[in-house]
Amino acid sequence: MIDNLKLTLKSGQQINFDYTGLTECGYWDKQLLKQIIDNLLSNAIKFSPENAVINFYVTVDEHHLKLVIQDRGIGIPAEEQDNLFEIFYRGNNIGLTPGTGMGLAIVKKSVSLMKGQINFTSQIDQGTMFNISLPVLSQDKKSHQV
Repeated sequence: MIDNLKLTLKSGQQINFDYTGLTECGYWDKQLLKQIIDNLLSNAIKFSPENAVINFYVTVDEHHLKLVIQDRGIGIPAEEQDNLFEIFYRGNNIGLTPGTGMGLAIVKKSVSLMKGQINFTSQIDQGTMFNISLPVLSQDKKSHQV
């Protein structure tokens, strides 16, 4: 998936990926997990300048899968952060950057369907960091193994 997204990188951008933790991890819905990662990394690429580094960290322990996606992009204005996960919502500082305003609503719903949590921190012109925590499902409750 990261290889496919690398095709959309702007000049000089790179994705720094790191995985730590268990290798025999657990079970999650593969399609929902793909939507989460794809939407967040696509946004990080879209809203970061050329030559920016995008960090993508995955940590797995006995109880949780944790994803962190951090960019150095335009950031989200404080007064707009409460609306970020609303469907069709687009920030006032995105200019002519294309998009539908559906991606983060899909991410939030996907995380919720997997009984997880999502939060973020952001500062204008400094970037945004999304943190997602998804509980590990046992094999008897699995939908798709990742």
